[in-house]
Amino acid sequence: MGCIETEKKAILEGIENNNSTNEVQIAIVEDYYKELDKAGEMASYINNMKLIDYYNRPRIIYQFDEEVFYMNESELAKLEYERGIITIKRQSLHFVNLNKIEEFGTSNYTNTHINSVVYTAFTPMYNLDDEQTNCIIFSRNILLKHCSTETEKNTLNEYFKTIDTWSKFRDILVYANVPMSNNSDGNRTFVIDNVEGMNVITGLEWKQADLEQYFEFLDSSGFDSSDDMLIFARQFRIAKQNINNESSDREQKLISDAREFVISNFPQNGSNIKKTDVQMYFNQCDVKSNITKSASKFSSARLQVILNYIT
Repeated sequence: MGCIETEKKAILEGIENNNSTNEVQIAIVEDYYKELDKAGEMASYINNMKLIDYYNRPRIIYQFDEEVFYMNESELAKLEYERGIITIKRQSLHFVNLNKIEEFGTSNYTNTHINSVVYTAFTPMYNLDDEQTNCIIFSRNILLKHCSTETEKNTLNEYFKTIDTWSKFRDILVYANVPMSNNSDGNRTFVIDNVEGMNVITGLEWKQADLEQYFEFLDSSGFDSSDDMLIFARQFRIAKQNINNESSDREQKLISDAREFVISNFPQNGSNIKKTDVQMYFNQCDVKSNITKSASKFSSARLQVILNYIT
């Protein structure tokens, strides 16, 4: 019997001799890791949302007829900015008669003034004083009035509502993203109700059920904060990496240190997972990895022998 077959036989005999309870516990740890990893990924995004201000405001691109490209500088200086496009999440909104903005009265204005209107219009209208609010409303009304179609006007109006909600959503999420004994918190309700509408800004495509599951895991996780959970999840992801015959000393130390952290800090939250179960889970990962690596090498060696033989 070859060395690979011997190793496989030993592993299989070891599994057969193990108490079935151990196999169940390993499966429980694997399921826990999957939930933790997903929650950690969401926690990472939520932490980034805390830092995001709405700097990513759309810009207007002006449209001109072909003859513009043949104008000299004096002619270009007299050019009126009549039409423009604003692209929001790959959807283009068209604006017309920008050279006839009644709100500016009889004063001369340029593209600089229009750009200022656009920038102000896409400022989130949340937690501002009256003067700032009125300025935003003024700018938004100009853009809404100059939309080329009623459909585009409705789309733009809905987007304004979204960015206003986004600022409130981002701020309230800070208070919702903490472990709670009572999940019926008003902050939680607000962010869950509005999370799908925020996808146009975040691009995450989260559903209400995703956030509900995240909060449920956070509350029952046993961690004092979402930051603690995120740190633990990142360490668990490293700890789950396999230590095999090809691992460098640096890789082995990195993984070993992460495993020590996970086992030492595993939350005692009534999940029926013991620290010995986690250690057994890591050992199982290594065993499977070494079998796979050895089998792969063995198959490659046999293939090479066959190729040498036929050539």
